[in-house]
Amino acid sequence: MRPTRSSLGAKLDRLSLHSVYGLGAALGPLADLKAGATRGDYVIAAFNVRPHLAQLFVTLPALAVCRAKAMELSEAIQKISDLFGQGQLGDWATPPEPVEFQFGVLTRQAGELQIVLVEELQGLPAYHPAQTGIYDTPSLIERGEQALTESARVKITAKATDEIREGGKCLAFGLFTASGFHVMRAVEAVLHQYYVHKCKPANKRKNLPNWGAYISALRKILPAGATDDEVTVLLQQVKDDHRNLIMHPEIVLSGDEAFGLFDIAKAVIGVMAERLPTPKPK
Repeated sequence: MRPTRSSLGAKLDRLSLHSVYGLGAALGPLADLKAGATRGDYVIAAFNVRPHLAQLFVTLPALAVCRAKAMELSEAIQKISDLFGQGQLGDWATPPEPVEFQFGVLTRQAGELQIVLVEELQGLPAYHPAQTGIYDTPSLIERGEQALTESARVKITAKATDEIREGGKCLAFGLFTASGFHVMRAVEAVLHQYYVHKCKPANKRKNLPNWGAYISALRKILPAGATDDEVTVLLQQVKDDHRNLIMHPEIVLSGDEAFGLFDIAKAVIGVMAERLPTPKPK
């Protein structure tokens, strides 16, 4: 269940991997340009590299040495771009003259960046989380809230969505106790939303002190003669069996416990969301 260390050795998400692979693929044609290559060959290869450099700066700031080399290459490409914009590149179909050193700088710096990129990537810790139950791992890491039904997702608050997403991410990476905290916070966010809808308090933003207070308030508005309903029964059970326990600092969840708690949170959120109004289109 826990993530395993790869041979590359920062935790690379799919966007970061796409950035690295894209840059590597674009650097090759530029670094490998030989004598006889035309100005057009240089320009096309350099301009293909540029967007991948920009993406690298955003997605992998941990690559400190690569960043410096990438900045140098980016500046060299900008000089070519300026010449292009000024119409001073000359005949695209002919090789650059020896004095046009800016073209040679491109291939040299692209080659240096290739070497540094390979070396620095080997020092980054990359993780490949094992699949958690039936959940697709990339989706659990990036879009854990999609474990909820679509009808529930459109009704719950952004805070609840963020918490269930973080819970899924922690679950995928084996941070089981942290996952439990996040999914309970997600339930609590929806609980407050449900309380506001049902009890209509004067101050809608004021949180009640604990789950017990929310459950008591919800029981007070039950129909005459009713002592409980599906929602309060579920909330009471989760409070007694899970939420109260996870607040103790000595509690450490196992993978099975965290997986079960994630599914329990989904179910409770779903039951409350069914009874919430659908937001009006903006």
